[in-house]
Amino acid sequence: MVKEPVLWERPLRMHLNVHFSQDSGHTFNQAYSIDYQYKQLVDKKMIAVFYNGRLGNQMLQYAFARQLRAVRGERDKLLFNFYLVHCNGPREKGFEDGLQYFKVLPYLTASNLGMLWRAGNMSQKLSYAAYRLLHLEDTDALEKIFNRRGIFLSCDTIREFPQEIRSYFLTHKDIYLSGLFDNPSLFSGIRPLLLKEFVPVRPVIKSNEVLMQQILHSQSVCVHIRRDDYLSENLKKNFHVCDKAYYQKAIQLMKERLSKPTFVFFSDDIAWVRATLHPDAPCLYEPVGNPAWETLRLMYSCKHFIISNSTFSWWAQYLGREKNKIVISPDRWFNNPDWHQYLLQEDFIKIH
Repeated sequence: MVKEPVLWERPLRMHLNVHFSQDSGHTFNQAYSIDYQYKQLVDKKMIAVFYNGRLGNQMLQYAFARQLRAVRGERDKLLFNFYLVHCNGPREKGFEDGLQYFKVLPYLTASNLGMLWRAGNMSQKLSYAAYRLLHLEDTDALEKIFNRRGIFLSCDTIREFPQEIRSYFLTHKDIYLSGLFDNPSLFSGIRPLLLKEFVPVRPVIKSNEVLMQQILHSQSVCVHIRRDDYLSENLKKNFHVCDKAYYQKAIQLMKERLSKPTFVFFSDDIAWVRATLHPDAPCLYEPVGNPAWETLRLMYSCKHFIISNSTFSWWAQYLGREKNKIVISPDRWFNNPDWHQYLLQEDFIKIH
């Protein structure tokens, strides 16, 4: 089992890296190590984020932090920790700092989990220490107590972004985030910023240039199919929502809505796609081996979308530039009816 963040564990020193995109005037992925006394970092306001998951989840967490920075006057330093990301799987499977490949704001990364203890105020330290030492149950009431102290562990208590919560963002010098924050309302005010920042630093890979032109000059429909881990014993029960029938219905519906669609398939099992789905329309297939940042760019460059219940898939449609895009989604995000469905937007065409 992956160890959860120990925000209050006291480190002696921090190992920090600074990441810049080309837009900031530095070479791509420039990073340098600093043997730092931690207090030197926190002379200014800071938003610290403990990341988890792969690129789609990391983008949700960044988007919420980016919204907070905008609300707080664009003066905060950003400190990101990817410890849990690295614990969840190998880099070749996407378990790495995925934000480094995009034109996001410069940020520091810390390899040590004890950020809150070194930089937090006494109220923050005592609250989280009590939570950890007394093994308190994670309830809405407890989360609200944390929220008042500038510690945010999930989006459940801030789903509507009420004025009371906004005041917490403004009154604390440092904010600590640890959660998925998978509610678009938490960053609804900064879509223009995200459209600029969630652009890969590197140009289109040469071998994909023809595919990109075909996408841009057709009624391209992105069809995203996630199978690999969603078919595993651990995830299948709750996450295997989009089956063959779903994609067949979605493709037929898109053919009824568009005069000349071109279906562009993206999948971790492209062999299954080729053998199973036959739209009787022009089809393109992403080649195997693209990095996630390139796959995402190809996907969001399409004009319309058939998405799976995947945050990576959700981001592709969110970043799509077509004003009159059609988005088809499943009618549920999880098979578990008790889990929230924040990512199912009102303008989606939802089918079973």
